[in-house]
Amino acid sequence: MSAKRKYSWGFSYAKYPQPTIEALQKQAEQTLRKAGEKSRQYQPVHVTGTQLCRHWWGKAWCRAIESYSDISNRLARGRRYLKADTVLDLQLAPGEIHALVQGSRMRPYKVQITLDPLSDQNRKKIEEACVGSLPNMEALLNGDLPPTVAEVFTQEGGLFPRRWELHIRCSCPDDAILCKHAAAVLYGVGVRIDENPFLFFQLRGISVEKLIGQKLESRVEEMLSHAQDAPTDRTLPEEEIGKLFGV
Repeated sequence: MSAKRKYSWGFSYAKYPQPTIEALQKQAEQTLRKAGEKSRQYQPVHVTGTQLCRHWWGKAWCRAIESYSDISNRLARGRRYLKADTVLDLQLAPGEIHALVQGSRMRPYKVQITLDPLSDQNRKKIEEACVGSLPNMEALLNGDLPPTVAEVFTQEGGLFPRRWELHIRCSCPDDAILCKHAAAVLYGVGVRIDENPFLFFQLRGISVEKLIGQKLESRVEEMLSHAQDAPTDRTLPEEEIGKLFGV
């Protein structure tokens, strides 16, 4: 990638030939076939049906990126590329998104997106919302969130990033930071976390194992507290215990 290349939230008005959906799909299939022959492990994003996402998590992610009003005219082309199965590989890691997107050229473009980390204060607020306000982790993953918890996730400083918290790079020749390839990846993230919300927590640097551990610990403490406060018929009075053991 050229060191002279500049990135901005503006747009490039250079004219690039736009391939047809059929041409993109054909080129993507060829790239995946060659990758398989070389034993490369790709994780492509496939969209079935008319909707990109069907659940709360994926829809909330898409609403977040569509709120970036000054780049909205690039998003439609990104959806088109995603539906053409051009996102050949999508990997999520704490604070990072790495992807390969098929374009008109034979070699797919590399897209890298980094996210600003959550502050310690916001991280703690989110963890407390997950552990303290939800009946179980299953409800969390299904998106069955009380309004107060959903607000914690979606408000500024929550799980869903704001535009200025995203830093995007693509190896394509388009000078605009949100090219159609990066836009396809952003929507692809929505599809991926719609399938598995655990990946979203991983992306934002929150340990799901820690949340589950905290939830279990909280549940155990609650059960112990109830047991101490409400003895059952199977609990022997202290004087009976003394008689039983001769003390």
